[in-house]
Amino acid sequence: MKKINFVIAGTGLPEIITLAEDFCNHNHEYQFVGFIDDNLNNRNRRLYGYTILGGFDYRVKDESIKVVNSISRNSYIRNLSTKKLLNLGWDFINLIHPLAKIQGEITGSGNIIDRFSILNKGVKISSHNILLTGVVLGHDSIVGSGSFMGHNVIVNGHCRVEDQCFIGACSVIAPNVTIRNGTSLGIGSIVISDTEAGAKYMSKPAIKIGMS
Repeated sequence: MKKINFVIAGTGLPEIITLAEDFCNHNHEYQFVGFIDDNLNNRNRRLYGYTILGGFDYRVKDESIKVVNSISRNSYIRNLSTKKLLNLGWDFINLIHPLAKIQGEITGSGNIIDRFSILNKGVKISSHNILLTGVVLGHDSIVGSGSFMGHNVIVNGHCRVEDQCFIGACSVIAPNVTIRNGTSLGIGSIVISDTEAGAKYMSKPAIKIGMS
């Protein structure tokens, strides 16, 4: 059986290599063949044995090849790069680690979901999102498109994460909260009420409260 080859767009998230390898070991019809990147300055990055095959126009060499976009340094750049890949005719896959637990519904493509992430019952997630290790989406929460969630983010039940949001590692979203379009949450943010679209939030740094 001919394998389905896929590439990863962007080289700034090297831990995705392990995810891609584990995905292929579990889904034998897929084969990860390397990276594509339009930024020439990234051509010398360490990619642990893999190579940069070319730019985003690499698809013209093999129209059957698939892609997933790992660019995540900010949601605006991620959205632009995703649109560019779509305009070039790329077909996207969902790259889901076999140790992720998917009880909810993935309605779109181009999602990256790493190990130990949990999508609980009633969850709906659309397209082109990145969920790193240990993300938990509580029951009946809805996630739009183009968002990034860092390691160990917790989104409690009945929340809504709209489009192109950036949620830093270890952030916690209280139940029934809406994270509006383009919101950016710093590492460890605790959100207990709806955010304003396009706004940036950061929890206070740790303060001394006593001695152990």
